[in-house]
Amino acid sequence: RTVRISAWRGGGSRADLFIADLRAAGLDAPIAVILGESAARAAPGEREAVRTFTGSVTRCLRDAGLPHVVIADSDVSPASLEGRKIIILPHNPSMPEAAVRAVAGRIGAGGKLISFYGIPPPIAAAAGVEIGQHFRERSPGEFGTIRFVDPPIAGMPGSVPQGSWNILDARPLPGRGRIAALWDSRDGRPTGRAAVVATDSGFHVTH
Repeated sequence: RTVRISAWRGGGSRADLFIADLRAAGLDAPIAVILGESAARAAPGEREAVRTFTGSVTRCLRDAGLPHVVIADSDVSPASLEGRKIIILPHNPSMPEAAVRAVAGRIGAGGKLISFYGIPPPIAAAAGVEIGQHFRERSPGEFGTIRFVDPPIAGMPGSVPQGSWNILDARPLPGRGRIAALWDSRDGRPTGRAAVVATDSGFHVTH
């Protein structure tokens, strides 16, 4: 087996990396978070977004006590996803074809997906989601609130504050789900744009 260690560069100065107590972890975790390594490599401008959004997701999972494993998209395969109940795509605008096939296949086999913003079309189709047009905010705070609609999702608040400057509109494929939340402006004006799409295969957030 090969162990690959990739440290994020924090600055231009010399640094030492110390590793201790190296062991396999998360091999049987029910949740897999897919790190958009290939997108960060192909478009350096995406590197910070990949790091930030993946970190936000894993921090929430840790805080909730939910066991999970982070898998680089270059390492995703049917074997690496076998038995995973939930796959999360924090920021994966592009992925290797093998990874796309593996994720779509896992969804087809009953796995659930939680995804954000732009995702590869075959994965969106497998999850029952149609990705639509890009919209940028026309004024500050236009996409400032996620408001959940009836019927409510168990455990969800009525609304969540959010500072999104752009979205990729989305809708459920026919017969696969519904729009579970809409974008309102920061001061409560409805935009009519979908914020969360709920399908029989999971949830997709449009930012």
